[in-house]
Amino acid sequence: MNKQIEKTSRLRLKEKRKVYILRRVVFITVVFMLLFSLILCFLGGKSEQATIIDNDYTLNTYTPKIIITPEPTEKPLSILIYHTHNDEAYYKGTKNYIETDTGRTFDEKYNVIAVGEALKTHLEKYGYIVYHDKSDNVSEGFDYAYDTSLKNINKHGKNYDIYIDLHRDAFSEQTGKNYAKKLNKEYAFIRFVVANGTKYKEKPNYKENYLFAEKLNNEINLIFPDLAKDIFIKSARLNQHLSDKCILIEIGNERNDLQQAKNSTEIIAQAINKIL
Repeated sequence: MNKQIEKTSRLRLKEKRKVYILRRVVFITVVFMLLFSLILCFLGGKSEQATIIDNDYTLNTYTPKIIITPEPTEKPLSILIYHTHNDEAYYKGTKNYIETDTGRTFDEKYNVIAVGEALKTHLEKYGYIVYHDKSDNVSEGFDYAYDTSLKNINKHGKNYDIYIDLHRDAFSEQTGKNYAKKLNKEYAFIRFVVANGTKYKEKPNYKENYLFAEKLNNEINLIFPDLAKDIFIKSARLNQHLSDKCILIEIGNERNDLQQAKNSTEIIAQAINKIL
């Protein structure tokens, strides 16, 4: 009888152990599944997602496609500055250089080429590609200067977006005040000259060039009122058949100081950058 009781006790103990082990397994499984679910939720907020299919957890991963679109890059506009009358200069005063005539010199530090360099510097600050042709166009004969400058431009073998033939004007007694002043800084007056092509078989782009000069003229006067004079229309061609943005600019005259002319190039550069 005692043996039977002992055997029964052993069986009950085994059963209890099985139940205990089973409960532990279930508990650990539930904890593991909860932890796994938390991990899936965490990863789902990044680049992975958890889905349940037939009560089984399946991890689906994906890598999003990243498409990088390069920003459009516009090629900077190219500008040619040249001087058909490259010996035009300004008031000499006590400056040490040789004049070939009053208000004329081939010394590039004191003639319109120096003003062209100042304009080039200001335009480059806005990101334009600027070429400055310093060719001598007058030594072969002043009357043929435009033919010579055209030959020298064609030697470049390329086209530019804008052509600027930079000159200085001639002083006139009717000019009145010879410079403008702003914040204790003196500026030479500016004038645009547009050719209408009278008597030329190959006409300049008169209408387009006039509109371009007019926009610049107006913009300059918005920046600095009355610094730009009225546009002068000339019965010539002035090589303005090269482009529809081909302009002749006169900055100051032989009674202006060189620095006054250089100062005005800053306003011209601002205006060009505004309208383009």
